[in-house]
Amino acid sequence: MTSTISFLATDLDGTFLDSRGVVSSENKKALHLAEKQGLSVVFVTGRPARWIRGVVEAAEHHSLVVGANGGFIADATSMTVVQTNPIPHDKAAQAIEKVLERIPDATFGVERSFIGMPLAESHALRYDEMRITTLSDHEFSMTPGYAPSWKTEPTIPIAPITELIQLPDITKIIIKPADPTGWTSDSWLQHIEPLVSDVVQATHASENVVLAEISALGINKGFAVQQLAQQYELQPTQMAAVGDMPNDIPMLEWVAEPWAVANAHPEVLAATANHLPHHDESAVAHLIHDLLSR
Repeated sequence: MTSTISFLATDLDGTFLDSRGVVSSENKKALHLAEKQGLSVVFVTGRPARWIRGVVEAAEHHSLVVGANGGFIADATSMTVVQTNPIPHDKAAQAIEKVLERIPDATFGVERSFIGMPLAESHALRYDEMRITTLSDHEFSMTPGYAPSWKTEPTIPIAPITELIQLPDITKIIIKPADPTGWTSDSWLQHIEPLVSDVVQATHASENVVLAEISALGINKGFAVQQLAQQYELQPTQMAAVGDMPNDIPMLEWVAEPWAVANAHPEVLAATANHLPHHDESAVAHLIHDLLSR
């Protein structure tokens, strides 16, 4: 391989996966080719640990996976979490207090990730079939009225947010309005971010579901890619990344070669002049073949 790029970070939803949430045969074949020819490909997603295993198995992916927007790193071979960047308890409590002062009926989902935690057994080959059959204790919990985006079969702990944030190892908190009518993810984030930006990192990764996602201050996909660069002993000049939503921008800004899929959020399309086809056209496969052919 003559290209100076030896590492590719790819988002999942809206980027590597098609609009049904499926791993295309083209993307799967390109992953295998990359592995054979020495191009490291790592999934970097906002998804929690419980929604990763199905994608990893469908793609036959054997590398690392960054989840929760940089909140943790998992090993796709051992199917366990190997590194975490949790939200300090005092900062989480401050953020929640600030939100509730302004939006007392906000609802919350709380994601935990701890070192050694197994990636849940999941059926996640497409969005309309996604479900979970096993979960670690309090891996996910929520407040009354919170509407999960995907079905979970086990009983999910439900409690006031003041109780849930006492849990250790929280890597992401999702904030949703009690009534999403009149909101978009962009406008909701613009409402939430000024309230909490001094204590936590806020972003969003969905155009279809109104939510804001908060992580520890400074923890985002860009920070996670920096951690991976240290592990792989790489410089930004050796790294490329591709994504579609605002939570991808930090990693696109950090690598030497950032890419956006054609269906990306306007902010992402504006962040780089390098544009790929729509994610339904196996855009990541196009990129992998390009990198390998140089």
